[in-house]
Amino acid sequence: MKIHFFQRYHSKENVDTANAMLLISRLYSYSPAKFFTFLEEVLPENASVELLFNL
Repeated sequence: MKIHFFQRYHSKENVDTANAMLLISRLYSYSPAKFFTFLEEVLPENASVELLFNL
């Protein structure tokens, strides 16, 4: 998914999704460690937080 600084959609749910994805993307760019700490706080305890690359 490509994140744009300027929204391409104008319906409410698309704007909310775009803003949430931008916030998450910016947090990861700022500090991957803080990003994963944030996810661990927000997600339930049994959720797995990791990056997987299938090449």
